[in-house]
Amino acid sequence: MSTEIDHPVINNAEYLKRLRLRAKITPAEMAEIVGVSKRQIYYIEDGTASLTIEAAQKWLDATEPNLKSFLSILFPQFLGELSAWKR
Repeated sequence: MSTEIDHPVINNAEYLKRLRLRAKITPAEMAEIVGVSKRQIYYIEDGTASLTIEAAQKWLDATEPNLKSFLSILFPQFLGELSAWKR
């Protein structure tokens, strides 16, 4: 895996780890799903590494987060608008 960042990244380590744990996916299983090493999963979850958009999509597909929760983490500036959202 290249150390250069070719794409925008998502780095919210705590949220990603909570998603994985809630989905009952082990770090080894997530590594297989995302296409990185198990060590890289640990780095992502402790905030020392980031995900590409493609890898984040695989993570999210595997963990199926609540859309409102996901958007509020990525776009906290819209939290007020999301609070009124019933979905």
